[in-house]
Amino acid sequence: KWNGILLGMPECKTRENLQIDCLLVTENQIIIIDFKDYSGTLELPIGENFKFGRWKINGDVTVKGGSSPNPFSQLSKQRVRLLDELKYRLQDFDRKSISTMVCFHNKVDMIGEIPGEFKVGFSVVDSTNYLNKIVDIIDVLENKNINYLSENSKQVFIETLFNVDEYVFDVHVGSELTNQPLVEASEVNTDALPQIRE
Repeated sequence: KWNGILLGMPECKTRENLQIDCLLVTENQIIIIDFKDYSGTLELPIGENFKFGRWKINGDVTVKGGSSPNPFSQLSKQRVRLLDELKYRLQDFDRKSISTMVCFHNKVDMIGEIPGEFKVGFSVVDSTNYLNKIVDIIDVLENKNINYLSENSKQVFIETLFNVDEYVFDVHVGSELTNQPLVEASEVNTDALPQIRE
């Protein structure tokens, strides 16, 4: 069983330049997620150009990373900024516990790969595989010294660092009108679903 805090578009109170789309905090892992609304064929820069090179979708459209040259560069900056905010605020903080992820809203086929030196802490996912990747990241061996979900640690995230509004899920999404279930069975991520249900 996994527990966590999911912060969507949290506004940072302590620094204006820490702008995160989504932050997932689990007992011993923190994932910064940046969403991109593209689909198609994603071409990653090769080798030494990976950090600052142009990401292209469908051959000619640039995948932007805010004011950074690409999403990897953007998330690297956000990771360093978050690390700076957490290192003196969280007891037994481990800088290696912060991962970054670019999540495309739609299916993306990747040409090229993430260099080996970045694969542990950075990933590119889409609507078909994001859940498996999140499970891979959070399903690590427990570090008994870290508990980012302790009351003190939670307060750092939801009171000290970020302004957050509680999300209220509205389950009345018109299922009465269509007589269809709100969630349809899917073959995507079938290996992750049993793990989550445990």
